[in-house]
Amino acid sequence: MTQQVTPLASLQAQAALVDGLNKAQDEAHKLSNAIEDVDAPPELYNARAALALAMRTVTLDLGRVRGLAENGDMAGAKELLGNLKSPEAVEDAIAEVQAAG
Repeated sequence: MTQQVTPLASLQAQAALVDGLNKAQDEAHKLSNAIEDVDAPPELYNARAALALAMRTVTLDLGRVRGLAENGDMAGAKELLGNLKSPEAVEDAIAEVQAAG
């Protein structure tokens, strides 16, 4: 997740950044839905829920960054993008799922 989100900060053109954020946000949304739809045994329910929530948070965070970029605040968008903790939370949630199952 971090490897996909971090390179967006290097995009210089507003349109390219907004397009990249749209694509990343759409993908994060699809993944969170797919995670929630996974049939999991009861012992993995909490880990699955944590992973889905982490993906939803990425979706929301990317939307906040996109809003800044769309409004012309490229510096603010890039700063926020560089400081997002949600991609790391996804990676932690993935590790939790792997440990649980």
